[in-house]
Amino acid sequence: MKFPFRIIRGLINLVSSARFVVRGDSMRPALKSRESVLAVRSRLPWNRLRRGDIVVLRHPVCRYRIYIKRIVGLPNEEIRLEDGLVNLEGALLEEAYIDRVPPGRPDQNREWWTGPDEYFVLGDNRGDSQDSRAFGPVDRRLILGRVWFRCWPLRSWGPVPGRGGPSG
Repeated sequence: MKFPFRIIRGLINLVSSARFVVRGDSMRPALKSRESVLAVRSRLPWNRLRRGDIVVLRHPVCRYRIYIKRIVGLPNEEIRLEDGLVNLEGALLEEAYIDRVPPGRPDQNREWWTGPDEYFVLGDNRGDSQDSRAFGPVDRRLILGRVWFRCWPLRSWGPVPGRGGPSG
């Protein structure tokens, strides 16, 4: 019974997805510039946002700008960046999806608290990313969808690294 339900969920995700093009290198190595990805817009239960998801979002100030970033902080959490490392509620976040932690700078050691409908997003390539470190936590309403599939170029076709897959 589980197998047919996964197929149905995948088909629903496919028809409720939108295509976005990656611009720049802020999500390397997971996503490269000029790759096309599908992001599911659905608010169905199996598409709830989780830590590690790659999402498409509107910039909090310049709403016409669209970014692709990874969720590292969930609603109602304390996030601290110290020496290039992410601490959540006092525990170090393991980030297997980044190649290397960039050297931290003392001026970048900060902390944030997310509100009940806010997420903290970072690019995987921390040295080349405009993200929550600059504009703070992101309201849920600015998140357009969860990236689940890379559709171009064909040689890279398949689920995206991270949570990935049409149903998580």
